[in-house]
Amino acid sequence: MTPHIEFGAIWIGLIVVYFMDVSLLQALIGLFLGTAFGAFTHGVLTATGVRLRVPQLELGRTAFGKKGNLIVTTVMSVISAYGWFIVNSLVAALAIAALFDFSTVWALLIVVVVQFVLAQTGISYRAIKRYLYPAVSVLLVIAGVFAFVEVDPATDPGSPWDINGLIAIVVVACIAWAYSIGWSPYATDYSAVHPKASSAKRSGVFAALGLFAATMFLMSVGAVAGVVVGDKSTDNPTADFTSFLPEWLKVLVLIGLIVSPIAGSIVTLKSARNVFRFPKLGLSPQASVLAGQLVMTVLAFFLGWAALGDLAANYEGFVMVLGVWIGPWLNVILVDQYIKRKTDVTSLLYADGLSVKWGLFSAAFGIVASVLLWALQVFDRGFLPHGGLAYAALGMLVGFYLAAIVYGAGLKRVIKEHEIEAGQIDPHHKKPHLHLIPHRS
Repeated sequence: MTPHIEFGAIWIGLIVVYFMDVSLLQALIGLFLGTAFGAFTHGVLTATGVRLRVPQLELGRTAFGKKGNLIVTTVMSVISAYGWFIVNSLVAALAIAALFDFSTVWALLIVVVVQFVLAQTGISYRAIKRYLYPAVSVLLVIAGVFAFVEVDPATDPGSPWDINGLIAIVVVACIAWAYSIGWSPYATDYSAVHPKASSAKRSGVFAALGLFAATMFLMSVGAVAGVVVGDKSTDNPTADFTSFLPEWLKVLVLIGLIVSPIAGSIVTLKSARNVFRFPKLGLSPQASVLAGQLVMTVLAFFLGWAALGDLAANYEGFVMVLGVWIGPWLNVILVDQYIKRKTDVTSLLYADGLSVKWGLFSAAFGIVASVLLWALQVFDRGFLPHGGLAYAALGMLVGFYLAAIVYGAGLKRVIKEHEIEAGQIDPHHKKPHLHLIPHRS
């Protein structure tokens, strides 16, 4: 549960109340639906990881093949991990600016420099996070209690309960879902090393509940805080979130929002040393690692600085991009697992020559469809309420389901063709048995 304790979830709650013109009840319904669906699929992936005892990097091979899976997971990891690296750096900078009445740009510069310097030490920040997250969790729970005590739902009537109001709830659900499935690519990473006696079903249930409980609570706190504050012209969400708290709690929460994101970003920098390096420049191994981390730090500063121009819209856009990219990938994985549920896929996980191009095509098809629908906002003349957000939500939904339809239909056809070639079924038989035969390039 603790990895899901972050200000990003609170920020989602603030955004939907500030900019979606929804009431607190409408916001909570949308947040519940989106988070519940994201948690459910997270639990399914976790259960599969426990059952097969492999991380997602290998598990995705059954749908995408070795090379296709490497392409998908690498791009997804870079977008997700580096995106959250920038978000965490911004959160820490915003908290410093709120606490010390400091320029956010200078605060961001301080944060990225501190992260880079501390990443060169031998301190185990993963161990620090194990103690830090529970402390931050307690502070956010206390802050949430104050928010729920202060809120008056009647102060914000929101959208009417008509078609526009329902569309608003769907859009909120899509935002919450896009945020929640951001953890899907890593769902099996820890479950793969569970004890052999672990129950796959129970592991999946508890993983889903952990994600849902933490994320839904924090998003709800953010939505409630947005109603309490009531100021839609915000440029510092950490200042808004703590503005109604007692001074002692405000200071402690802001300190937590400084230290916790910085610790997370340092872990990201340390783990990136095997990815972002420049061996062809003739540098020593240590200098190559430093160069990679330095590039990450400099880019994070300038991209974060650029994001400050319209902070809420840029964060919202980043979360939507996660949904557009991860959604089709996720549904291809889920459909692949369902179709092959009675098949022993163990041999496919380690087949170097395995080529399943249909999975890559289906995910790409869904992503392209999502982007094209999202781009229709350029031609919008008020047809859909809530503008670009509505088109982004529509694109995510279409891409998610379209990728599944394309992959499911294509995979069944591929399986049937291979079984005909192997002589396992009559080509005129309408219901082939789904005994998978690997397609090797």
